[in-house]
Amino acid sequence: MAGYRVKDVLSWIGELSRFSRTEDHIEIVEVAVEYGKTGCTSRDLSLLGSELATKERLHVCLYTDNNRYHITAMWEAASHDEPTHRGYLGCGAEARRPRAGEDWTRGSDLADGDISRKTWNYILSDIISYEMVKVHKNSIADVAHECAASDHRPIPPAASTAPNEGRAVPPA
Repeated sequence: MAGYRVKDVLSWIGELSRFSRTEDHIEIVEVAVEYGKTGCTSRDLSLLGSELATKERLHVCLYTDNNRYHITAMWEAASHDEPTHRGYLGCGAEARRPRAGEDWTRGSDLADGDISRKTWNYILSDIISYEMVKVHKNSIADVAHECAASDHRPIPPAASTAPNEGRAVPPA
């Protein structure tokens, strides 16, 4: 696994934006970079990836018409207690409006894992899947109407074994 960090996640988000105008398409909710043993924290994006950083955190939101996506990336440098770097990348989805009759918004956890392109691609796939809507197929009547309008012969409906189905029933 490559040594990805929070700044890499920010660049991947930038790849989604038209004309690389990330600031037009995301809301940066939190940037925190701790450096040195003092635990000083900065909100400066330019410090992400600094050799002096010991911890990094980024929380951004992406918006669609119906949903808000929270993406969080965290990275912690190796230490005596933990000999390897640790990273986390995850996403959650939240409806922007409650459903009729509800006074809360629904949400879901989406993909998460280590900071890697693989996790990032899972997150993108989950976002796309979350946004997809059901395609409603045309009814037989719609297809017959379209065929008649285009001089094609419609396909007759399947024969039924039920008595009187599709036929007018005489009054009793």
